[in-house]
Amino acid sequence: MRNAKGLLLSHFSADPREPSFYVARDSTRGGSHDVVIGVHYPASASEARTVALEYESVPFFGGKAHKALLANARAVLNAVKPIFLQHLELDSRVTLTGFSLGASTAILLHMLLFGEVAHDPDLLLAQSRITTFAFGAPQVFASLNAEVAGANTMPAGIEQRVFNVIHGFDPTPRLNVRNAVRLLLLCKEIDQQALGGKERLESLRGRSGAVSCGIPDHAKVCESAAGTFFPVGLPVLLREQNRGAVSCEVGAYADAHELRPHRSMFSDSASQVYLRAASAAAASSSAARPGLCSALDANCPCLHAVLAL
Repeated sequence: MRNAKGLLLSHFSADPREPSFYVARDSTRGGSHDVVIGVHYPASASEARTVALEYESVPFFGGKAHKALLANARAVLNAVKPIFLQHLELDSRVTLTGFSLGASTAILLHMLLFGEVAHDPDLLLAQSRITTFAFGAPQVFASLNAEVAGANTMPAGIEQRVFNVIHGFDPTPRLNVRNAVRLLLLCKEIDQQALGGKERLESLRGRSGAVSCGIPDHAKVCESAAGTFFPVGLPVLLREQNRGAVSCEVGAYADAHELRPHRSMFSDSASQVYLRAASAAAASSSAARPGLCSALDANCPCLHAVLAL
Protein backbone atom coordinates (compact mmCIF):
# COMPACT_ATOMS: atom_id res chain seq x y z
CA MET A 1 0.00 0.00 0.00
CA ARG A 2 1.37 3.40 -0.92
CA ASN A 3 0.80 5.00 2.44
CA ALA A 4 -0.55 3.27 5.53
CA LYS A 5 -1.95 6.61 6.68
CA GLY A 6 -4.04 6.72 3.52
CA LEU A 7 -5.90 3.50 4.33
CA LEU A 8 -9.64 4.16 4.35
CA LEU A 9 -10.97 0.62 4.74
CA SER A 10 -9.66 -2.93 4.91
CA HIS A 11 -11.37 -6.29 5.10
CA PHE A 12 -9.64 -9.65 5.52
CA SER A 13 -11.01 -13.10 4.70
CA ALA A 14 -9.26 -16.47 5.04
CA ASP A 15 -11.92 -18.17 2.91
CA PRO A 16 -10.48 -18.93 -0.58
CA ARG A 17 -13.89 -18.16 -2.08
CA GLU A 18 -14.35 -14.78 -0.40
CA PRO A 19 -12.26 -11.69 -1.13
CA SER A 20 -10.08 -9.61 1.10
CA PHE A 21 -9.95 -5.99 -0.03
CA TYR A 22 -8.72 -2.56 0.90
CA VAL A 23 -9.56 1.03 -0.02
CA ALA A 24 -6.83 3.66 0.17
CA ARG A 25 -6.14 7.19 -0.96
CA ASP A 26 -4.24 7.27 -4.24
CA SER A 27 -1.65 10.06 -4.17
CA THR A 28 -0.26 9.48 -7.68
CA ARG A 29 -1.62 12.81 -8.97
CA GLY A 30 -0.65 14.61 -5.78
CA GLY A 31 -4.17 15.04 -4.43
CA SER A 32 -6.06 13.25 -1.69
CA HIS A 33 -9.41 12.45 -3.29
CA ASP A 34 -8.38 9.72 -5.72
CA VAL A 35 -9.02 6.20 -4.47
CA VAL A 36 -7.53 2.76 -5.15
CA ILE A 37 -9.25 -0.53 -4.35
CA GLY A 38 -7.33 -3.80 -4.19
CA VAL A 39 -9.05 -7.20 -4.19
CA HIS A 40 -7.44 -10.54 -3.31
CA TYR A 41 -8.42 -14.16 -2.67
CA PRO A 42 -6.20 -16.56 -0.68
CA ALA A 43 -6.71 -19.18 -3.40
CA SER A 44 -3.97 -21.05 -5.24
CA ALA A 45 -3.69 -20.87 -9.03
CA SER A 46 -5.27 -24.32 -9.40
CA GLU A 47 -8.12 -23.34 -7.07
CA ALA A 48 -8.65 -20.17 -9.10
CA ARG A 49 -8.91 -22.17 -12.31
CA THR A 50 -11.39 -24.53 -10.65
CA VAL A 51 -13.60 -21.64 -9.51
CA ALA A 52 -13.39 -20.04 -12.95
CA LEU A 53 -14.68 -23.22 -14.62
CA GLU A 54 -17.58 -23.58 -12.18
CA TYR A 55 -20.08 -22.33 -14.68
CA GLU A 56 -23.12 -21.03 -12.79
CA SER A 57 -24.15 -17.73 -14.30
CA VAL A 58 -26.70 -15.01 -13.55
CA PRO A 59 -28.05 -12.22 -15.78
CA PHE A 60 -25.84 -9.15 -15.65
CA PHE A 61 -25.11 -6.10 -17.79
CA GLY A 62 -27.27 -7.37 -20.64
CA GLY A 63 -25.42 -10.68 -20.65
CA LYS A 64 -24.38 -13.08 -17.90
CA ALA A 65 -21.68 -13.27 -15.26
CA HIS A 66 -20.09 -15.78 -12.89
CA LYS A 67 -22.66 -16.03 -10.09
CA ALA A 68 -20.33 -16.36 -7.10
CA LEU A 69 -17.80 -13.72 -8.15
CA LEU A 70 -20.52 -11.24 -9.09
CA ALA A 71 -22.04 -11.68 -5.62
CA ASN A 72 -18.61 -10.98 -4.14
CA ALA A 73 -18.20 -7.88 -6.31
CA ARG A 74 -21.58 -6.59 -5.11
CA ALA A 75 -20.52 -7.17 -1.50
CA VAL A 76 -17.32 -5.16 -2.06
CA LEU A 77 -19.31 -2.34 -3.69
CA ASN A 78 -21.75 -2.24 -0.77
CA ALA A 79 -18.81 -1.94 1.61
CA VAL A 80 -16.93 0.79 -0.28
CA LYS A 81 -19.79 2.94 -1.57
CA PRO A 82 -20.23 4.88 1.72
CA ILE A 83 -16.55 5.82 1.49
CA PHE A 84 -17.05 6.96 -2.09
CA LEU A 85 -20.00 9.14 -1.11
CA GLN A 86 -17.95 10.75 1.65
CA HIS A 87 -14.56 10.97 -0.04
CA LEU A 88 -14.92 11.53 -3.79
CA GLU A 89 -15.04 14.88 -5.57
CA LEU A 90 -16.00 15.77 -9.15
CA ASP A 91 -12.51 15.17 -10.55
CA SER A 92 -11.76 12.07 -8.47
CA ARG A 93 -10.40 8.92 -10.06
CA VAL A 94 -10.95 5.36 -8.90
CA THR A 95 -8.42 2.62 -9.71
CA LEU A 96 -9.31 -1.03 -9.19
CA THR A 97 -6.75 -3.80 -9.15
CA GLY A 98 -6.44 -7.44 -8.24
CA PHE A 99 -4.73 -10.71 -9.08
CA SER A 100 -6.39 -13.87 -10.44
CA LEU A 101 -9.88 -14.19 -8.90
CA GLY A 102 -9.32 -10.78 -7.33
CA ALA A 103 -8.74 -9.37 -10.81
CA SER A 104 -11.97 -10.93 -12.09
CA THR A 105 -13.86 -9.48 -9.14
CA ALA A 106 -12.28 -6.08 -9.85
CA ILE A 107 -13.53 -6.25 -13.46
CA LEU A 108 -17.07 -7.03 -12.29
CA LEU A 109 -16.78 -4.25 -9.70
CA HIS A 110 -15.78 -1.87 -12.50
CA MET A 111 -18.92 -2.86 -14.43
CA LEU A 112 -21.08 -2.39 -11.33
CA LEU A 113 -19.57 1.05 -10.71
CA PHE A 114 -20.11 1.94 -14.37
CA GLY A 115 -23.83 1.35 -13.84
CA GLU A 116 -23.96 3.00 -10.40
CA VAL A 117 -22.47 6.23 -11.74
CA ALA A 118 -25.18 6.43 -14.39
CA HIS A 119 -28.03 6.01 -11.89
CA ASP A 120 -26.85 7.59 -8.62
CA PRO A 121 -26.49 11.41 -8.81
CA ASP A 122 -24.92 11.46 -5.34
CA LEU A 123 -21.94 9.43 -6.52
CA LEU A 124 -19.40 12.03 -7.70
CA LEU A 125 -17.55 9.93 -10.22
CA ALA A 126 -17.38 9.99 -14.01
CA GLN A 127 -17.43 6.67 -15.86
CA SER A 128 -14.27 7.72 -17.73
CA ARG A 129 -12.41 8.10 -14.41
CA ILE A 130 -12.73 4.44 -13.44
CA THR A 131 -9.71 2.32 -14.40
CA THR A 132 -8.99 -1.34 -13.71
CA PHE A 133 -5.65 -3.17 -13.85
CA ALA A 134 -6.55 -6.87 -13.78
CA PHE A 135 -3.56 -9.21 -13.41
CA GLY A 136 -4.16 -12.78 -14.65
CA ALA A 137 -7.96 -12.52 -14.50
CA PRO A 138 -10.05 -15.63 -15.25
CA GLN A 139 -12.91 -14.95 -17.68
CA VAL A 140 -16.19 -14.30 -15.82
CA PHE A 141 -18.53 -12.43 -18.20
CA ALA A 142 -20.32 -13.01 -21.51
CA SER A 143 -22.22 -10.24 -23.24
CA LEU A 144 -25.39 -10.86 -25.22
CA ASN A 145 -24.63 -13.10 -28.23
CA ALA A 146 -20.97 -13.45 -27.17
CA GLU A 147 -21.10 -17.22 -27.68
CA VAL A 148 -22.21 -16.69 -31.29
CA ALA A 149 -19.74 -13.88 -32.00
CA GLY A 150 -16.92 -15.55 -30.08
CA ALA A 151 -16.15 -12.34 -28.18
CA ASN A 152 -17.68 -9.84 -25.78
CA THR A 153 -19.26 -6.62 -27.01
CA MET A 154 -18.62 -3.96 -24.36
CA PRO A 155 -19.14 -0.20 -24.02
CA ALA A 156 -15.97 1.68 -24.97
CA GLY A 157 -15.91 3.19 -21.49
CA ILE A 158 -15.27 -0.27 -20.08
CA GLU A 159 -13.33 -1.94 -22.89
CA GLN A 160 -10.77 0.90 -23.02
CA ARG A 161 -10.48 1.40 -19.25
CA VAL A 162 -9.97 -2.24 -18.22
CA PHE A 163 -6.36 -3.38 -18.73
CA ASN A 164 -6.29 -7.17 -18.79
CA VAL A 165 -2.65 -7.90 -17.90
CA ILE A 166 -1.41 -11.35 -18.97
CA HIS A 167 2.07 -12.71 -18.32
CA GLY A 168 3.68 -15.09 -20.79
CA PHE A 169 1.72 -18.29 -21.38
CA ASP A 170 -0.35 -18.09 -18.18
CA PRO A 171 -3.39 -20.33 -18.84
CA THR A 172 -5.60 -18.86 -16.11
CA PRO A 173 -6.85 -15.73 -17.96
CA ARG A 174 -7.28 -17.75 -21.16
CA LEU A 175 -9.21 -20.64 -19.67
CA ASN A 176 -12.93 -20.96 -20.23
CA VAL A 177 -15.31 -23.85 -20.78
CA ARG A 178 -14.93 -23.76 -24.57
CA ASN A 179 -11.12 -23.84 -24.45
CA ALA A 180 -11.18 -26.58 -21.82
CA VAL A 181 -13.50 -28.76 -23.94
CA ARG A 182 -11.43 -28.11 -27.06
CA LEU A 183 -8.22 -29.07 -25.25
CA LEU A 184 -9.72 -32.25 -23.78
CA LEU A 185 -11.11 -33.37 -27.14
CA LEU A 186 -7.81 -32.65 -28.83
CA CYS A 187 -5.84 -34.59 -26.20
CA LYS A 188 -8.22 -37.52 -26.62
CA GLU A 189 -7.64 -37.59 -30.37
CA ILE A 190 -3.86 -37.24 -30.06
CA ASP A 191 -3.69 -40.06 -27.49
CA GLN A 192 -5.13 -42.42 -30.09
CA GLN A 193 -2.29 -41.70 -32.53
CA ALA A 194 1.13 -43.39 -32.64
CA LEU A 195 3.14 -40.33 -31.63
CA GLY A 196 6.06 -39.74 -29.29
CA GLY A 197 5.97 -37.23 -26.45
CA LYS A 198 7.55 -34.40 -28.43
CA GLU A 199 5.30 -35.06 -31.43
CA ARG A 200 2.25 -35.04 -29.18
CA LEU A 201 3.20 -31.66 -27.77
CA GLU A 202 3.77 -30.23 -31.24
CA SER A 203 0.39 -31.55 -32.38
CA LEU A 204 -1.23 -30.06 -29.31
CA ARG A 205 0.33 -26.66 -29.80
CA GLY A 206 -0.18 -26.48 -33.57
CA ARG A 207 2.05 -24.47 -35.86
CA SER A 208 0.98 -21.12 -34.38
CA GLY A 209 1.52 -22.24 -30.79
CA ALA A 210 -2.21 -21.90 -30.06
CA VAL A 211 -4.39 -24.90 -29.31
CA SER A 212 -5.33 -26.40 -32.65
CA CYS A 213 -9.04 -26.98 -33.28
CA GLY A 214 -8.52 -28.87 -36.52
CA ILE A 215 -8.96 -32.33 -35.01
CA PRO A 216 -11.97 -31.95 -32.65
CA ASP A 217 -15.34 -31.43 -34.31
CA HIS A 218 -16.02 -27.70 -33.93
CA ALA A 219 -19.78 -28.19 -33.61
CA LYS A 220 -19.19 -30.68 -30.80
CA VAL A 221 -16.98 -28.17 -29.00
CA CYS A 222 -19.59 -25.43 -29.27
CA GLU A 223 -22.39 -27.77 -28.17
CA SER A 224 -20.43 -28.99 -25.14
CA ALA A 225 -19.41 -25.45 -24.22
CA ALA A 226 -22.79 -23.79 -24.67
CA GLY A 227 -22.10 -21.78 -21.54
CA THR A 228 -18.79 -19.98 -21.45
CA PHE A 229 -17.26 -16.60 -20.66
CA PHE A 230 -14.94 -14.33 -22.64
CA PRO A 231 -12.20 -11.76 -21.90
CA VAL A 232 -13.06 -8.17 -20.94
CA GLY A 233 -10.79 -5.20 -21.64
CA LEU A 234 -7.58 -4.49 -23.51
CA PRO A 235 -5.09 -7.39 -23.34
CA VAL A 236 -1.77 -6.11 -21.99
CA LEU A 237 0.97 -8.67 -22.63
CA LEU A 238 4.02 -9.03 -20.41
CA ARG A 239 6.72 -11.09 -22.11
CA GLU A 240 10.16 -11.90 -20.76
CA GLN A 241 12.95 -11.05 -23.19
CA ASN A 242 16.71 -11.61 -23.08
CA ARG A 243 18.74 -10.67 -20.00
CA GLY A 244 15.73 -10.30 -17.75
CA ALA A 245 14.05 -7.53 -19.71
CA VAL A 246 10.26 -7.63 -19.96
CA SER A 247 8.23 -6.15 -22.80
CA CYS A 248 4.81 -4.62 -22.30
CA GLU A 249 2.39 -4.12 -25.17
CA VAL A 250 -1.29 -4.12 -26.03
CA GLY A 251 -2.12 -7.38 -27.78
CA ALA A 252 -4.91 -8.68 -29.96
CA TYR A 253 -8.08 -10.37 -28.76
CA ALA A 254 -6.65 -13.79 -29.64
CA ASP A 255 -3.78 -13.19 -27.19
CA ALA A 256 -6.28 -13.17 -24.34
CA HIS A 257 -8.63 -15.81 -25.69
CA GLU A 258 -6.47 -18.60 -27.13
CA LEU A 259 -4.98 -21.16 -24.76
CA ARG A 260 -1.30 -21.66 -25.65
CA PRO A 261 0.30 -24.80 -24.18
CA HIS A 262 3.91 -24.23 -23.17
CA ARG A 263 6.30 -25.80 -20.68
CA SER A 264 6.37 -22.56 -18.64
CA MET A 265 2.62 -21.95 -18.66
CA PHE A 266 1.96 -22.87 -15.04
CA SER A 267 5.01 -21.08 -13.64
CA ASP A 268 3.92 -18.01 -15.64
CA SER A 269 0.76 -17.85 -13.53
CA ALA A 270 2.51 -17.30 -10.16
CA SER A 271 1.61 -14.09 -8.35
CA GLN A 272 5.19 -13.08 -7.56
CA VAL A 273 6.14 -13.65 -11.22
CA TYR A 274 3.43 -11.18 -12.20
CA LEU A 275 4.73 -8.65 -9.71
CA ARG A 276 8.32 -9.07 -10.90
CA ALA A 277 7.35 -8.88 -14.58
CA ALA A 278 5.17 -5.80 -14.11
CA SER A 279 7.93 -4.01 -12.21
CA ALA A 280 10.53 -4.98 -14.84
CA ALA A 281 8.32 -3.82 -17.71
CA ALA A 282 7.70 -0.49 -16.02
CA ALA A 283 11.43 0.02 -15.53
CA SER A 284 12.38 -1.01 -19.08
CA SER A 285 13.66 1.80 -21.30
CA SER A 286 12.76 -0.20 -24.41
CA ALA A 287 9.08 -0.50 -23.54
CA ALA A 288 6.82 -0.22 -26.56
CA ARG A 289 4.12 1.65 -24.66
CA PRO A 290 5.78 4.08 -22.22
CA GLY A 291 2.48 5.65 -21.16
CA LEU A 292 1.00 2.27 -20.40
CA CYS A 293 4.14 1.20 -18.56
CA SER A 294 4.02 4.34 -16.44
CA ALA A 295 0.48 3.44 -15.45
CA LEU A 296 1.61 -0.11 -14.76
CA ASP A 297 4.46 1.20 -12.61
CA ALA A 298 2.03 3.34 -10.62
CA ASN A 299 -0.02 0.24 -9.88
CA CYS A 300 2.82 -2.09 -8.86
CA PRO A 301 2.61 -0.91 -5.23
CA CYS A 302 -1.12 -1.66 -5.35
CA LEU A 303 -0.45 -5.15 -6.68
CA HIS A 304 2.19 -5.69 -4.00
CA ALA A 305 -0.33 -4.63 -1.33
CA VAL A 306 -3.00 -6.90 -2.82
CA LEU A 307 -0.71 -9.93 -2.71
CA ALA A 308 0.18 -9.12 0.89
CA LEU A 309 -3.46 -9.30 2.01
